[in-house]
Amino acid sequence: MMVSDLGRWTKRVVIAGIVAISSFIFGLLLFNYFIMPRVVGLGEEVEVPNVVGLSRSQATATLEEEGLSGIVEGERFDSNVPEGFVAAQDPLPATLVKKGRTVALILSRGPEMVEVPHLDGVELKLAKTVLVRAGLSVGRVDSVASGEVPVGHVVSSDPAGGEILPRGSSILLRVRFEEEFLFEMPELIGVTLAQAQVVILEQKLVLGDVRYVFRPSEPEGIVLMQVPQAGSRVSEGDTVELAVASRGGL
Repeated sequence: MMVSDLGRWTKRVVIAGIVAISSFIFGLLLFNYFIMPRVVGLGEEVEVPNVVGLSRSQATATLEEEGLSGIVEGERFDSNVPEGFVAAQDPLPATLVKKGRTVALILSRGPEMVEVPHLDGVELKLAKTVLVRAGLSVGRVDSVASGEVPVGHVVSSDPAGGEILPRGSSILLRVRFEEEFLFEMPELIGVTLAQAQVVILEQKLVLGDVRYVFRPSEPEGIVLMQVPQAGSRVSEGDTVELAVASRGGL
């Protein structure tokens, strides 16, 4: 083959290759931007139903009624959803999708359970740290004047160490204080929440949970109940819980 013939042949091959590649790219663009959108657009859109809180079978049936399918993609701890029920979904409820779409489901494993640490004899500050690290929270701290532990140390806890509780549960601690550091819990029932907060601050106590109770017959914001009760022996730093009247049903 002459050099000139080889050159012409090579040129033809290159041109043919360019034409083939160009045709492929054109076809790909045509398919992606014109054909596929029309095909997909033919599918009917439906609204994803809310299946959170349903059992696996109920969720699947509900999705199928809308022309969708469900697939379990995992599990997670959830204290608000019973074990085996749907804790989350993707896409979210009310999302518009094409019929035939698969909805991912996450099932609940129920609340994560943790063991209450043994805190008897532990210094109060350390006991609080241990509780938090265990996934629990400190509830009330009650003072007791007697006990076989040093002052400022935990006499007992409720629930006791070794019990199994849902993560996030609160633990009551009873801590020893000398009698001379104890004083009577003031009466807070009948005063407003704002007034109660002032008294609690003045006595160097700590305001804990405030629960609102629907009582249309009582003035708004009046304290209905208190823990510890008036007259109980308490010390600085103890936690006070209140129930307050509300007309809004909070």
